[in-house]
Amino acid sequence: MMKFFPNSRKEAVQSSSIHFERELSLCYLHILTFSMMSLGIDLKKRKTLPIDPNWLGRNGTAPNPNFILQSMLVQVVNYSLAIIHLVEDGLDNPARCVLRALNELASQCIVLLSDRDQLATYASAHTADEAKSVWYKLLAKKGKLKKSLSKLELQLGIPEQIVPDLKVVRDQIDLEYSQAVHHSYSSTVVKAYSGEFKSDYNSLALGGRAGVASRATLETLVAILAYSLHMITHVFIDIHKFSFPSNDPSWKAAGILAVSSSKIMSADASVAISLQT
Repeated sequence: MMKFFPNSRKEAVQSSSIHFERELSLCYLHILTFSMMSLGIDLKKRKTLPIDPNWLGRNGTAPNPNFILQSMLVQVVNYSLAIIHLVEDGLDNPARCVLRALNELASQCIVLLSDRDQLATYASAHTADEAKSVWYKLLAKKGKLKKSLSKLELQLGIPEQIVPDLKVVRDQIDLEYSQAVHHSYSSTVVKAYSGEFKSDYNSLALGGRAGVASRATLETLVAILAYSLHMITHVFIDIHKFSFPSNDPSWKAAGILAVSSSKIMSADASVAISLQT
């Protein structure tokens, strides 16, 4: 039995690399972009900072918002890698739990980085009780996080007719992936089995087993990362008036990768629309 789990993991990783090559490549494209952004932030070099260091205050006690930004980007990258590693190991249901958390993390980052007062309040919570209170006040109360996102989308130039559709997508992601967090019957019982790639047979996923359901998990990860990259980039440019410095290798790479993401995701959307019509 001690050999069973390592062997299962090895088989899952091999199968995932074969069946999810495109999805994994797109995930890593966005992960690399966020990584380059994080590495590009040098707190000692003003030109590399997307946000005015004094945005939260000039009294010397307010934190540098770029320090918060860099940390947020690191967490987005690490959560994304955790999802990929779980999927590769054939652990789709745990991956869905982390994906649900990432979706909220990314949404919080976008909203907080665009609002001085909210970010200052967020940064003032140091204890667990304070964090809970701030989370409810800024993000949870009366669906404030989702409302703030929709308002910001309009501010950043997303067409008004598309904004309600984006809200529907976010609601669907929350509904679907919250099942893994709250251990619904479908998530706990049905997803103890893994669907085979070349048949309708389901195998017990003890110890992890790659299956067709993970394609949707990775596709959702790509969608979250692509949306977040678009929004964060425009928060930098439109709200903080930041231009990616071309003489900084990390920011230059981030800019090139961001453009590549935009072109690939736009092409995918065009293909999807053409298939539906």
